[in-house]
Amino acid sequence: MFYFRPLQKLKNFYIENTNALKRIKAITISISLILFIIALTQPSVVINDFDGKHIMLGYEYFIMGGLAILGGGLFEWLTWLANPLYFIAVILFIRNRKKSIHNIGLACHLYFFILSVLA
Repeated sequence: MFYFRPLQKLKNFYIENTNALKRIKAITISISLILFIIALTQPSVVINDFDGKHIMLGYEYFIMGGLAILGGGLFEWLTWLANPLYFIAVILFIRNRKKSIHNIGLACHLYFFILSVLA
């Protein structure tokens, strides 16, 4: 059976390089989480108020973002919804679930769709 031969080669490659793939997976998750934490420490918004400028950091919006729907901020809440999808994708990626790819794609599409609507 000719058409199963490439699949067998791919399976053998995966079995032989399991440790290397686990290392790549750990590095990928680590870099992703480090970048997320760095993003939380950066200024997100500068507000010019009557008291002067107020700089809002990323972690403040991360904590309060889930409550935006209560104040009528539907698009802001949908943009923030990419954060839980990201964490679900990381957990599924650690557990070797193929659904993690769908969650990452959904989070990116949701984020960029809302950005295009707001811009």
